[in-house]
Amino acid sequence: METISSAMPRPAVEAERRRAVIGGILSTFVDSYDIYLPAIVLPAAMGYFEPANLPTAIKVTFTSLIFTATLIGRPLGSPIFGHLSDKVGRKRVAMITAAGYTLCTLIMALLPGYAAWGYWPLILTIVLRLIDGMFLAGGYAATIPLALERARWQVRGRVSGLLAAAAPAALTAINLVLLFALHITTRAGYQTWGWRIPFLVGVGLGVMFLLYYSRVSELELEQAGESRAQRRPLRELVRGNNLVVMAEVALLSSGYWLAAQMVVSYLPVLLVGVLHEPPTAVGQYGFFTGFLNIAVMMLFGLVGNKLGSRRLMLLTGAWTASVAAILWFLMIHLAQVRASFWWVAVLAFVAHSLVAGTLGALFAYLNEVFPTRVRSTGFSVGYTIGLIIPGFYSVWLLGLSHWVPYAYASVVLLALGGLMCLAGTWLAPQGRPRQDLLAE
Repeated sequence: METISSAMPRPAVEAERRRAVIGGILSTFVDSYDIYLPAIVLPAAMGYFEPANLPTAIKVTFTSLIFTATLIGRPLGSPIFGHLSDKVGRKRVAMITAAGYTLCTLIMALLPGYAAWGYWPLILTIVLRLIDGMFLAGGYAATIPLALERARWQVRGRVSGLLAAAAPAALTAINLVLLFALHITTRAGYQTWGWRIPFLVGVGLGVMFLLYYSRVSELELEQAGESRAQRRPLRELVRGNNLVVMAEVALLSSGYWLAAQMVVSYLPVLLVGVLHEPPTAVGQYGFFTGFLNIAVMMLFGLVGNKLGSRRLMLLTGAWTASVAAILWFLMIHLAQVRASFWWVAVLAFVAHSLVAGTLGALFAYLNEVFPTRVRSTGFSVGYTIGLIIPGFYSVWLLGLSHWVPYAYASVVLLALGGLMCLAGTWLAPQGRPRQDLLAE
């Protein structure tokens, strides 16, 4: 398999670096598109998969299960594909997992409805999303470490910011495709076939990624001093110092995602369902902030390049627990006293940016703290395990409502997430901020 060789001329080496970085950006874009695809596209089409007389609460539950299955699949797939990525090669695993989630999306796009197969299409959708989530975790495990390993340390933060920026770019793309599908179909047409358009676009993106990544060279794993047959990445990760680092990374990752769930996933529900802001205004806010957050994450990557990703992670944990939480409190208060939505949106966006922008530094830092032989395993497990506790944020909000007003419960979780991120980063090691990731 093709690898980067020390004997290669410099222009060829730089070309390989660029391919790996662009491949990582494409992977993050396709991954984010695929993850949020059913959550954004299917709510308006669930009548195709369910009987018309089904209670509303059951319909909402089924819709939520489709998205939740993907999130559950990621922690299941990360140790499997992270281990394989460290053992058999980053590129090989990236190609396998991309083919897997592309196939899953294609099958979902071709499923019949309740009228033809009863509940089976809905059950198959949930199962396919679980498998899809496992493959998507493998994409993270291979392409992001390879992109950061190929990048020179002087630009690693910038690369991390570009990788992170692909996520809000993908959300914006889904909304554009959805608007197109809704525009060219009637309501009945969307429920029958219009919803398939965004899914088929996702299939096309997966094929494009496979074609591009076939040109990326493999990482020469033997350069770390071991043959592939000798590697036991998952076993090494749960032993000695690696296990300690893994626990610290899980803490900071859980903290980041707990805060991020408040400012990303819960925000529309909070503004519309709890604070009774106009849905149209909230929708416009979400669309425009998607564009702005691309720039925010790139900016965080650049700052992380100057300060060091660990130092920036410490700062973001501290200001999430303080500044962002205060702004969130003020946003809720202004909404309750019926202040102009413009002021509510500004406070929401600043708090959102302080939290979500952290992803621009998080990718770089998580890859700096693990050695090459367990990097994919450590990064993918640490990153995805942080989704588990925050994934139940609706339960934690309901529990907190016994002590604080429900509208303000998210302030508590936002501050708690910042403190967890700060503590995890403080405990975790410095990593390799001033050297290439392959300089073991």
